Amino acid sequence: MAKFHINKKGVPALCRAKDGNCPFGGGEKHFDNKEQAQKFIDKRNEKEHGLLASNIFTEEKKKKDIINIRKLTKVLENNGFDYYDESDLADVSELELTQKASGDGYESYTMDVFGDDYDELKRLTEELNIRLPDTVWYD
Repeated sequence: MAKFHINKKGVPALCRAKDGNCPFGGGEKHFDNKEQAQKFIDKRNEKEHGLLASNIFTEEKKKKDIINIRKLTKVLENNGFDYYDESDLADVSELELTQKASGDGYESYTMDVFGDDYDELKRLTEELNIRLPDTVWYD
């Protein structure tokens, strides 16, 4: 199972070291997921710096999310999925990707539908914690 640690820049990162060989510490310095690692950082920063550090991080995350939502909207629009706008994407937990079909309904792999834009689509949805479906439904 993947583990996360706090890297030298002070942010959560995937640990790629073999068990016991991580330069950032042992099991007590590792977390099961990125969110747990971030909570650890937030609590540590709050202890050291008060609520200010937490608020700064929250504001920076909000700004980054806004930028990523705009990028995601553009990727979707460029591929014919123009029914999402920025306010929709701010509250969505899963993308519903559908298109009109001429004839019977069918599915296509999302990767095939988005082609060269798929890697960017995947990166943006992961950063925004939006589930990306494996398929696009045509009906």
